[in-house]
Amino acid sequence: MTCDTTSFDNGALLYWNYDCDSAWLNFHYQSTTLSIFYLDGELKDLMGRLGYYYFVEYDSFFMGHYATISGCCAPDYYFLHNKYTGEVSKAFSEAIFMSSERNFPYMVSFNLYKDSAAKDYSNLLVRNFITGQEAIVPLTGHNIEKAMRKREVLFDEDLFFDVEQTDHSITLYYYPKKTEGKKHPKQKNIVIDLKALKL
Repeated sequence: MTCDTTSFDNGALLYWNYDCDSAWLNFHYQSTTLSIFYLDGELKDLMGRLGYYYFVEYDSFFMGHYATISGCCAPDYYFLHNKYTGEVSKAFSEAIFMSSERNFPYMVSFNLYKDSAAKDYSNLLVRNFITGQEAIVPLTGHNIEKAMRKREVLFDEDLFFDVEQTDHSITLYYYPKKTEGKKHPKQKNIVIDLKALKL
């Protein structure tokens, strides 16, 4: 993230302020100014590598990509802010796919079991940030939990080595077994038909 001011199409601004021992990120719209993140002490030197480092603007919101550590290898968090108040509307973590394009406002993650924080690896959850709608995609024929054990991955996103998107689909690619030597096992893919989901 640069030190330059970010301007949104509604006139809202994001900009950094500094003093001798801290840096903070401000949201400003009309008469409202809100500090949405700060780093103090030696942490201020990690600006752009710790905390917010990237934003995507949508019609009424902006999504902040947020690094929880300054290096490798923890998943990002994502905070959806109201573009008129700066307040956080929703927070997400461990996305398998998070679009960085305004006209493709989709996120894919594993669904959670009802009334639980445990992940249901038999279903994907697809979200559209413009419509606010969500859809469940059953993973028939995919044993994700088994693949994660065999591949020895700690985070969901690490299982998937490639993602392709078209105007109407998202395709996730993964290997169900561990790589032996230079030979990769046969890859599998999960195709999400966005048109069929009507998001």
